[in-house]
Amino acid sequence: MSLLPLFSSAAIVIGLAAALPQLYAMVRARSAAGQSALGWMLGATVNTLMAYVNFVGYHATPLALGNVASLAICLAAVGLVVRFAAEADVEADGAATLAFHELPTMEFVVLREHVEHEARRRDERRGALVAA
Repeated sequence: MSLLPLFSSAAIVIGLAAALPQLYAMVRARSAAGQSALGWMLGATVNTLMAYVNFVGYHATPLALGNVASLAICLAAVGLVVRFAAEADVEADGAATLAFHELPTMEFVVLREHVEHEARRRDERRGALVAA
């Protein structure tokens, strides 16, 4: 076995492993914040071309099937980005983008809560040291 099929297989596995958590996060948060339909479409284009090269050029059907699986994931992501972007526009009452603090994924709210909790913990610790 040459290095080409080995590296191609590794690239497909890494690509699938990288894309699936992104899809899961979008579905779970019901938000496409930070996702680009253009980026996913470029991925779909690359996977289409690679599937053709692997199938027709190298007669490597398993590699081509991996590219087709990646293509399906990219197209599903495009669908989610378009769907959730439309929902975000409706929720924002026609605004083109959501305000920075109103991202529906809640990352900034959780981060702020952790920072505030840590500040309270440090204040309590300082108070205990001063009292002792």
